[in-house]
Amino acid sequence: MTMNNFVASCLFMDGKVFDEYAEAFGVDDEITQEDVHDALDSCCGAYLRFGEIILSKLWGYVIESYAHILDADKFDCDFSSPSFPSFYYDGECVYSKEDLDKIAEKQYS
Repeated sequence: MTMNNFVASCLFMDGKVFDEYAEAFGVDDEITQEDVHDALDSCCGAYLRFGEIILSKLWGYVIESYAHILDADKFDCDFSSPSFPSFYYDGECVYSKEDLDKIAEKQYS
C-alpha cells in the first residue's frame, strides 16, 4: 500500500481522490513519511483524525505556495463530509491550483 493510499483509506476515500487533490494543487510530492509519522503520533491511532491532520498538512503546503499572493487567513477547510472534505478560499470552494490561480488573477486585475 502506498503512503497516499494509506492516507486516503484513513479518510475513507479512494486512493485516487487524495492523489487528485495533491496533483490538482501541484503538491503531489510534498507529503513526507515524517508528516505521516507526526500525524499518527498526534492522533493516537484515531484514523479519521489522522486523515484530517494529513490532508490539512497537504493543504498547508498549498497555502504556503500561495502566501505571496493570497491571504493565508482566508483559507479554510471543512471535514464534515469525511469522504469528500472541502477546501475554501474566502468562502469559495477550490478544487485545484487553477481555481486558486483564477482567484489570484481576479484580485490583481
